[in-house]
Amino acid sequence: TWSLDGDQITITYSIDTIRDFIRTLIAAEMEGTVEDVSEVSVDEQLADTYPDADGSVVLRYTLNSVTETELAVTDDEGGSAVLTRKN
Repeated sequence: TWSLDGDQITITYSIDTIRDFIRTLIAAEMEGTVEDVSEVSVDEQLADTYPDADGSVVLRYTLNSVTETELAVTDDEGGSAVLTRKN
């Protein structure tokens, strides 16, 4: 889910979604498949990255620009990203 408040966007991901994302990243780093990634590896990365996660992970971004197909944002640590709409 997501919501807008002023010039901020808040995106809430379920733990299952974050776990799938982490599993995919670990697999890519080790040049393997998601099936090769252990639950222990995912749990460790989840605990390291989101130590306060309790059922969901909430990410907050500052909006830089919005177009019909792209959303450019900056996170609380100054990192930026451009999110592209999928058809």
